Amino acid sequence: MTGQLGVTPSARSRVVTLMDTFNLFFTPQVKDLIIRFTNEEGKTQYGDGWVKLDPVVLDAYLGILLLQGTMNDGRCNIQLYIGKAPGGAAEKNQGQRVVLDLVEYLGNQSGRNVTTGNFFTSLTLGEALLKKNISLVGTMRKNRKDIPSVFLPSKSRAAFSSYVGHKPDFTLVSYVPKKGKAVVLLSSMHFSQ
Repeated sequence: MTGQLGVTPSARSRVVTLMDTFNLFFTPQVKDLIIRFTNEEGKTQYGDGWVKLDPVVLDAYLGILLLQGTMNDGRCNIQLYIGKAPGGAAEKNQGQRVVLDLVEYLGNQSGRNVTTGNFFTSLTLGEALLKKNISLVGTMRKNRKDIPSVFLPSKSRAAFSSYVGHKPDFTLVSYVPKKGKAVVLLSSMHFSQ
């Protein structure tokens, strides 16, 4: 290599914010190519099931990759869901598998807590995490078999009312934000002895 080392004067003059720096590498033309070819391949692989990639989602994805690279000391603890493979069978207990994969690097004595959304949260996940000394807090889907029917949405429950249930190591809460709705939360972090 010849020439002066470091950032060129031209590049320095165009950088005011972090996003400006990012855009030096991922120009609008580069992003357009990524989006175009990703959508073409997605349509080929998944047909009408493909959800088009757009500039906002691309920026979010690239941002996650960069953040992971700077904050995660090389442990690549991320899984992207790209849908099931063409002709492939649906995976059973996918949510539980994903969470257990993502916490594997913590080992069995981290004493951490995992917070999950309703796709992931289940009693069996909570039990598996407790074996690793990791607690769980998360909302639950109403169709989970481990939720007693009294905790499910009902027109007979008053708005702003709550039910709380306990079993060893777990608390289940059902809150009614408005009539006919219920938010169900499972926690192994909050329980009575």
